[in-house]
Amino acid sequence: MSISCGNQALPTDGIVQATASEITNGAKTDVEKARAIYEWIVDNTFRNPKTRGCGAGDIRFMLEAKDLGGKCADLNALYVGLARATFCIRVAKSEMDIRASALRQETVPKAQHCRAEVYLADYGWVPVDPADVRKVVLEEPPGNRPLEDDMVKKARARYRSWK
Repeated sequence: MSISCGNQALPTDGIVQATASEITNGAKTDVEKARAIYEWIVDNTFRNPKTRGCGAGDIRFMLEAKDLGGKCADLNALYVGLARATFCIRVAKSEMDIRASALRQETVPKAQHCRAEVYLADYGWVPVDPADVRKVVLEEPPGNRPLEDDMVKKARARYRSWK
């Protein structure tokens, strides 16, 4: 097991570190910090249906350009990068297996998805998926649901695993 706090593909310095510090300011525990990042992403990003595939996941560009739209690779990479800038996550085997959900999809492009996980001392690896919350906002009929909508609130709670 090794420590990986960031690399060129998923930076944790500069604007990523500054944004993570701002988001988690006042949070004391790792759960409070993980929740603050999750809630910030749901509140401040949007799912962009014009984004190709799952997105590029270029979080430095997203933050510098203040362009917080994208799809699962973008929004979940943003979560992971901000969390790594906060926690310095250990690189270890993920316990999350998403193959079953992919098999339920009718087409391969619809089955493509990226999710994030965060390691919390009291919980271990837990999945989070702020991108799917934003997908509910955009795509669940009638579409463009507000964050206060009951369906969105339920998705928001469901797509984070800690209580």
